Amino acid sequence: MSRHQHQQFLYALLAVVSVLVLSVKGDGTVVDEHLITCPEFTPPTILNVTELEGVWYGASRSPAHKFACVEMKVALTKNDTMVKITTSHAALNSTLLNTVKEATVDVLDLTNSNGFTVLYNLTNEKPTTYKIMGIDANKKYVVMCGYTSPDTADASFGLIMTSDRIPDKKWLEGIKDEVSKHFFNFAKDSVVDIQQSDKCASSAEIAVPVLSTILGVVYSVLRFMQ
Repeated sequence: MSRHQHQQFLYALLAVVSVLVLSVKGDGTVVDEHLITCPEFTPPTILNVTELEGVWYGASRSPAHKFACVEMKVALTKNDTMVKITTSHAALNSTLLNTVKEATVDVLDLTNSNGFTVLYNLTNEKPTTYKIMGIDANKKYVVMCGYTSPDTADASFGLIMTSDRIPDKKWLEGIKDEVSKHFFNFAKDSVVDIQQSDKCASSAEIAVPVLSTILGVVYSVLRFMQ
């Protein structure tokens, strides 16, 4: 083999190795060359809306979320033509659900190729476009994404909601690993688990027992004074 042929062989070998390095991860799993962003993703045209009904808890978000104890209640209304979404959350490092937001969405909009827009009933709340990427057949989790500006990839986010407030960590890691192979909004270096606790509760749930205790003390004092 001449020197020129030897160089050509090395260049060809280098090209093959480069392709393998770019297309294969360390564990041997082939990944997409182009990760899809939320604005690029096309939701499924058929969706069983009843699978969305119930209470969902924020499990992971990318980028990080500044809230804790995030939960979303989904209910069908007006003869199953509208979806009522009630979202509650606490401040970071807190367990008191002191913020409650409500919005109503047309059922047909859930499968809109451009996503569905949610505008909560709070002052200065920006409208956010959401897309449902997938619902677990056993209603254990929902994968969603959203954005406030379709032209800015950095303005979009990924969100995983689960039916358990505190899901199994290993199980959740498996979901995050899978979606991160295909979607820009679930990059492993930016996905953060949302703080959840078995002590998460609304202010009303806490106020009722406290009020009952106070009334009980007052009643006991009054009886003692009689």
